[in-house]
Amino acid sequence: MDTFFLESRYLALKSSAGPPQTVDLHRMRSIALVKKLQDRYNKTMEWFQATPGIVKKNVSVLIHSILQPYADASEGKRLMWKLCLINFGVYLLWKMPPGERFLQRYGMHSPLSGKVVTMLTSVFSHRSFIHLLANCLVLEGFGSSAYFYLFSSQMKQEPGRLESHSDSHFLAFFISAGLFSSYVSHIAATKFLYPRMVKSMSAELASSTSSAQVGTWATAVRKSLSEPASMFRWRSIPNGASEGVTTAKLASKGLLPSLGASGALASCVMMTAMAFPEAQVALFIPPTYPFSIQYGLYGAMALDVLGVLRGWRFFDHYAHLGGYAFGYLYWKYGPVVWNQLRKGFDDMVKENMVVDENGQLIPRH
Repeated sequence: MDTFFLESRYLALKSSAGPPQTVDLHRMRSIALVKKLQDRYNKTMEWFQATPGIVKKNVSVLIHSILQPYADASEGKRLMWKLCLINFGVYLLWKMPPGERFLQRYGMHSPLSGKVVTMLTSVFSHRSFIHLLANCLVLEGFGSSAYFYLFSSQMKQEPGRLESHSDSHFLAFFISAGLFSSYVSHIAATKFLYPRMVKSMSAELASSTSSAQVGTWATAVRKSLSEPASMFRWRSIPNGASEGVTTAKLASKGLLPSLGASGALASCVMMTAMAFPEAQVALFIPPTYPFSIQYGLYGAMALDVLGVLRGWRFFDHYAHLGGYAFGYLYWKYGPVVWNQLRKGFDDMVKENMVVDENGQLIPRH
């Protein structure tokens, strides 16, 4: 839609310059962005007209230090920053009692809850600041690289087709990756881990000598679901044994709610590694020397496979592996599928929409 709008505006403004190129649409978007930021700067400074000169100067420097990097950044980085702001807003909701009550129902995915929407909403939910910070750092780096690959692959697929930006493409990829990884984790939990948990609980109950001490296995499941979720989209082992050792053992095997964007980020990492195999990466925490992204990817995947085999509970290893699988499949086939969808959508827009004299998209009569 944005591409069609910019193309129509370009032809209206420069009717004799011939059809636009993708670089022309990018230039138009950049000019519009700078103008928008300049207008915001002027409106903000109007609020400080009556203040002393030193105050206006400091405010001006502060605003420039925020707006200038945003204007200079690539489109991919700007989109990643917006996603980080959305995640930060959800994090702030966790710190407010009404928001926390709401997010406990719709901001975490519990495999036994029967809810489907939480497989999506949990992707943008972070309860711990460390978890949020780590995922935002990964998103800014690998997400912007994946964005660039999606844009460049679109240009290679069909050079003549205009592309003003790849925001919609990346968002479709990112949301699909989050849903796919959540679904893989959900299937693993309900089809493999949950039956194993019930079997273990039944064995514990059968060997127990005091039914009053342990209660029923259903009670243990409900207790396990009431425990706080791990910040890394997986289960946390309950601390303490207030109702006896056997009850604590049963509760520790429960399926707890999960949250976080690690599955979608794993897709970004995989796509970046496949698209740019010669790239070098370095860890921020802990600081490391640069190393091959391929080695980093293989090491992370091996850690997740080991976590699945060993039954580690701190990370959601199934979601990570699902994210890696989706990232590889999208790198292999995603741009082709997206290009076919875009063809149909572009033809529909051009057939049914037109830009009026005010520059607004209206239905074609």
